[in-house]
Amino acid sequence: MSHNPINKTIKKYQQKINKLPKRTKIILSTTIILVLLIILFISLKSMTSPQKIVQKYLDAIIEENYSKLYNYEDYHGDKTFINKEIYTAVVKQQIKENATIKNYTIDKINYDDNNETAIIPISMTLEGNNFTKSTIIEIELTKEKRNKYLFFPNWTITKDELLKIETQKDFNITVPKGTTVTFSGIELKEKYINNKNKNDNITTYTLPQVLNTQTKVTFELPNNIKINKEINPGDYETGYSLEISLEDLSKANQKKLTKTITNTTEKMIEATTDNKSFSDINSIFVNSSNSEYYQKLKEEYTSYKNNMTANTVYSLSNFKINGLEISSIEFTRNYELSILVRLAYTWEQTEKTSKIKTQEENHSYHRFYLLPEQNQYKITGISSFPTTISWTW
Repeated sequence: MSHNPINKTIKKYQQKINKLPKRTKIILSTTIILVLLIILFISLKSMTSPQKIVQKYLDAIIEENYSKLYNYEDYHGDKTFINKEIYTAVVKQQIKENATIKNYTIDKINYDDNNETAIIPISMTLEGNNFTKSTIIEIELTKEKRNKYLFFPNWTITKDELLKIETQKDFNITVPKGTTVTFSGIELKEKYINNKNKNDNITTYTLPQVLNTQTKVTFELPNNIKINKEINPGDYETGYSLEISLEDLSKANQKKLTKTITNTTEKMIEATTDNKSFSDINSIFVNSSNSEYYQKLKEEYTSYKNNMTANTVYSLSNFKINGLEISSIEFTRNYELSILVRLAYTWEQTEKTSKIKTQEENHSYHRFYLLPEQNQYKITGISSFPTTISWTW
């Protein structure tokens, strides 16, 4: 039976160690531990250096390893709107639009006076469709307050000329009250509402952190009016306030609004011919005390009704709107819907003395102001009433 010479050597070495004095054993063990700690220290120092971070970062871009790229960003705080899924979608698009990195060289690192910021120039060759070019980009890293692995500076990438993905803190989105907002696929919950805005018609959401990149945002107003926008938070210093135009409205939504305006206007004119007071019909409007248009509506209705009653020549009946076309739509500063329309309407006019009836028609432009009530838009103001039998309007 043969014996392994290596095993014999190991046994002899162990026997020699066992024969060493206790003091020598302690010194030897301590020396080994110190050597291992020095090796570990050098290894961790290298791993946490700005050069190494940038190298791994660039390799992750080349490999399209989105999980690693997200970790290098080292985001803190509420990451709801800068989560890994959102970040990945943005980076995928960036990489798709940019050229491919074929090779790169990390140049000499430059620190600021306080060693709090490191700027690393990188020489690289980029390859795209039908072109290859050499360029130099810079990646900036910032030293965080807390260390990494207890002893080493914690460098994070804060500016990148390659992917150009930056964040914005406390991004405000202002919308009409009752609007559901979905930002990058995430519906904004009540906890993000900023209560500093005291206007009852307005809601402001404050998002803790967002990416400064083109983002899809959906706004669903009352009456199921849906508006799709694509905004870049970086373009808005004080936040984004929703705007609306006729192009934002679907044909179905335009039809809903024109039906509301038509029905309300016809009921309103009919009420004046029946000599009803404003309080008799105010349920067809939105009673909004904070709308500057509501009080004017009340005053104009009363004046119109009184003129109708005072008219000794003609009486009016059968007022009908035969055509209504929206010319434009926008929000007022208090987020009423402001809709300019062209009205085409008819009415029956009766001469009080002869009782002769004639069919009359007219068309005119009017601006209607609307606010939501129980998830439905209702009129809260009108620029002017349709001209019919009176000689005073």
